[in-house]
Amino acid sequence: MGVLSEISQHEPIQFRDVLHITGYLNSAQGTLAANEVFMTKIVDQDFKTFAEDILQKGLMTEIQILQSLLQTNGLVLPPAPPSVSVNNLPPNLTLNDAQIAADFSEKISSSLLVCSQIVGESCHEDIGNIFERFHMSKAQVGARLVQLMKQKGWLVRPTLYL
Repeated sequence: MGVLSEISQHEPIQFRDVLHITGYLNSAQGTLAANEVFMTKIVDQDFKTFAEDILQKGLMTEIQILQSLLQTNGLVLPPAPPSVSVNNLPPNLTLNDAQIAADFSEKISSSLLVCSQIVGESCHEDIGNIFERFHMSKAQVGARLVQLMKQKGWLVRPTLYL
């Protein structure tokens, strides 16, 4: 393995790693709650299938992995955000699929940066490996989302300056 392979197996998780994990977990839970709201507004069936299969299942997997990691190490889980009821949404809330796709794209790109930061700063190889896998899956999902946005004509290109 690496330089820290024996050390990381026998030492408890350091405070910095716990902060990174809980911060990412809180963000993932908030994103999951926001995506549940967005799912009620998606019209395009291809995009809805993409969002359900890739985004929701990927986020749920990440949340479960991080929660089990915290519980295995005897740490308290951060509180989950309150559940969202579709009945509590204002009836005049309108979002089109292009806006929702742009929001998904922004969330994916920001989570790529956070995963890279955690990989670079983690003292435990196992935690670094977890976030390397998250990074790779987010990059693949982001590439599929860009491809879908191009197919649907939702990708906003900047104006050309000469």
